[in-house]
Amino acid sequence: LNKFYMRKLITIVLLFSFTSCVEAPKEAENVNIDYIYDAAYSSDWKMGDPNLSNIVLSLQKAAQENDYDKARELFHPEIEVWNGDGSIIKGLDAVDEAFRDFIENYKIDITPQVWMSIYSKKLDENWVLLWNYEEYKAPDDSIRKLFAQESFRIKDDKIIRVNQFQRDLVE
Repeated sequence: LNKFYMRKLITIVLLFSFTSCVEAPKEAENVNIDYIYDAAYSSDWKMGDPNLSNIVLSLQKAAQENDYDKARELFHPEIEVWNGDGSIIKGLDAVDEAFRDFIENYKIDITPQVWMSIYSKKLDENWVLLWNYEEYKAPDDSIRKLFAQESFRIKDDKIIRVNQFQRDLVE
């Protein structure tokens, strides 16, 4: 081998030697933090089962496909929806009344931006957090565009609670 290739080979070997010595960051274990506030609900969360996100994403897909019956199958019998306007809907019958017509008759375009599953051991609760861009076209052709952050509590592989936070997109 000539000197040029020998130098390249040595450089590459050294580069890989140094980078292989770098230790990957470790996940924090047994971290005790003194927060300046006490959380009213919980401050003890960790990443949850990522498969639970598919329950929520399936709900988004069913709404976009105007398939209310498919969406309804994802709801727990004790479902509660805390809407972005502050109103609360409790139970499947009330959810049917509030959402069936909307899902079946609006053109719904949902673009999920971020989702993650979280779990609280203290509360034994699974939640999925979702950030969306949403566009709704009504039968009268009026359009509403918004950003939404929603949290979905999952129990028995069903959505038992939804918290919505929304703001209209101003263009």
